[in-house]
Amino acid sequence: MAILGICLLAAAAIILIVGRAGTPTDASPEAGFARDMGTHHAQAVEMAFIVRDATDDERVRQLAYDIIVTQTAQRGIFMGWLQQWGLNQATERPRMAWMAGHGHTASGAAVTAGAAMPGMATSAELDKLRQAEGKDAEILFLQLMIRHHEGACRWPTPCSGSPSARRSSPWPGTSAPARPARSS
Repeated sequence: MAILGICLLAAAAIILIVGRAGTPTDASPEAGFARDMGTHHAQAVEMAFIVRDATDDERVRQLAYDIIVTQTAQRGIFMGWLQQWGLNQATERPRMAWMAGHGHTASGAAVTAGAAMPGMATSAELDKLRQAEGKDAEILFLQLMIRHHEGACRWPTPCSGSPSARRSSPWPGTSAPARPARSS
């Protein structure tokens, strides 16, 4: 999970590093990505807190802890970008509206503004997780978390093909973190 989070954050950083000459606007792909990925991370953290309190399995509790710590930190980075750009963390714009015009996932399915974000658990699924205990909570959490992160991996690259993808970085001298080697 940590590697997936690092990869998502690296992808977002690359988008910003590839560039932009001015400050992103409320309707920009950068702001939309930061807000939507922040929401996505917040749900992962919520599910992790729920399972942490519902299980005694130390491996699941450690995974939950890792998700809580890494995704909370990454969400803070996304919200920091918005603050640096002088934008509100919330918006009236529909979810995924930033993908208009180039919103196709790796599978080729279009991302529609206002639609549920890929991978997100429903309210009913979250309620079911809150009511589950022990092994039932662990299994449901892992099923939801796998779908949750696979859904995020299907998100299109926010700025691919957009004019802002060719502008200069708002953070001169920064670079994307190297992808960590996978351990076997």
